[in-house]
Amino acid sequence: DKPTTATDAVPTKPTAQPFREIKKTIAKTVTTGQPIKVATSWSGIGVMEAGLDNAKSVFASENNPKTSQHYNILHGTSYKPGDATKTTAAELIASGATHWHVSPECTRYSCILAKTLRGSQKPDIDAANNIAKVIREARPPTFTLENVKDYQDTALFDLITKALDESGYTSHAGVYDNADYGGIQTRPRLILRATLKGKLPDVPKKTAPGDWHEALSDLIAVAPESIGPKGQSNYIPPDELSRLHNAINKGKLDGNKPIITMGGSASRGLPHAANSGGPAPTLLAGHRAPRVILPGKRGLEDATVKMVTVPMMVRMMGLPYTFVPPGTKTDAIKGLGNGIPGELTRALIQPLMESGVAPTAAAPTPTPTPTPKD
Repeated sequence: DKPTTATDAVPTKPTAQPFREIKKTIAKTVTTGQPIKVATSWSGIGVMEAGLDNAKSVFASENNPKTSQHYNILHGTSYKPGDATKTTAAELIASGATHWHVSPECTRYSCILAKTLRGSQKPDIDAANNIAKVIREARPPTFTLENVKDYQDTALFDLITKALDESGYTSHAGVYDNADYGGIQTRPRLILRATLKGKLPDVPKKTAPGDWHEALSDLIAVAPESIGPKGQSNYIPPDELSRLHNAINKGKLDGNKPIITMGGSASRGLPHAANSGGPAPTLLAGHRAPRVILPGKRGLEDATVKMVTVPMMVRMMGLPYTFVPPGTKTDAIKGLGNGIPGELTRALIQPLMESGVAPTAAAPTPTPTPTPKD
């Protein structure tokens, strides 16, 4: 697990592929004027910020010291680690931010948990209470929340939307997949958008997804081969190979076409994998080893197997090739796997942020939240 470097992020020789990369991951909304000031909580490594155009980070709250350090390296900031559940309205107002984006931890909202258990732990409750409190007191011009789709089925989500309603916001929540906006990865996310003035920008029309194999072809060519624990070349772990054969036998995968597998099982012994010609499966945070399998004349038996590199993950997330997560590959998978894809950021968050910019807006005075009486 070697540290990632800037030189890892680009192919070793020019190809026709960068044109598609510019079209898919670097071409952003054309904006003018001063950068939009953005504040984030549960910031991670700043994947949302990386997908924006003409924006400046003025506040970020991330509890994990290592992740916070990586955020600072990537965005040229010097924030200290902080508990996002203790963000204050005064901090947000002092930052001068015109947009506040939050992404509370989502590990406790998995569909494998009973609905009655989702969002029932103290950190979840503290997070929602804090978000609602800061909305009421700071009233940022625009606000977004991003999370897994099951978050909207919790009482905590209702607590936040209630705070928006009572504070005079116009809001709307939906589950959006970046594959529906030209992305090369399937990644459905819940996005709650809110504006204090005017109406919300329209949701863009859906477009066809990209082809992960076509989009990554130049990086696949220079990616390292998958080597087994005993030096085996073109290595596929036995359990993963079993899942792949199972999927091929069930007609879920074509064993003669390129395959990308994210590692692990999707369900019932099937791999978290997809053939070329469409979007890749969701990149998940965790200790996984995604691979690209290029079948030979005998299918998987003589396939060429390449490791999915960090630059490939960055491109799958719809981010500029200059966004090179520091640290190890495991750090990068965690940072990127916990983020929002650039396609969704540019389609849904960027237009909202731009609509909420007020050239001469005066910073509001925090409105104290009444303390309940016994």
